[in-house]
Amino acid sequence: ESKTEYRGVRVVLDRDLLNMVQSAAHGWEAPLTTTDERKSVTVHNGPFLTGSQVVDSKKRRDELTKVFPDALAIEMEAEGLYQAAHDLKIEWGVIKGVSDFANGRKSNTDFWRPFASVMAASLTAHILDDPVIFQDWKNFESPEEKKQRLSQCVFL
Repeated sequence: ESKTEYRGVRVVLDRDLLNMVQSAAHGWEAPLTTTDERKSVTVHNGPFLTGSQVVDSKKRRDELTKVFPDALAIEMEAEGLYQAAHDLKIEWGVIKGVSDFANGRKSNTDFWRPFASVMAASLTAHILDDPVIFQDWKNFESPEEKKQRLSQCVFL
């Protein structure tokens, strides 16, 4: 029988990153041909469950969502990202394209993975396309500052 191990870590986004995530879809248009197709894509903000195991069982998914009812998704990759960002004391966030339902039929939705990935990548590009949102962040470097810094570098 599987057991849920709660490690006691619930990452809280800082105010600026939270505002960015909550407004991520503002002005974003999914890269699809028709208006009806674009309306079918939605953006959801909320917590993910992350861990070291693939969840591809309806029973296991239901166990986890019973313990963590506010979780929007279950995934694996963010665990490593969290650890690296935490160790380096940097802000981070995850944008995911949901491609299966963790219900024991993962292979039935393989065709959906490229679509979900493109939607997540498009939304990420939309967020990063507006550098104004980063200006107040402590590690922000304007294009002029970056150009000046790189002009002083010696590349071998």
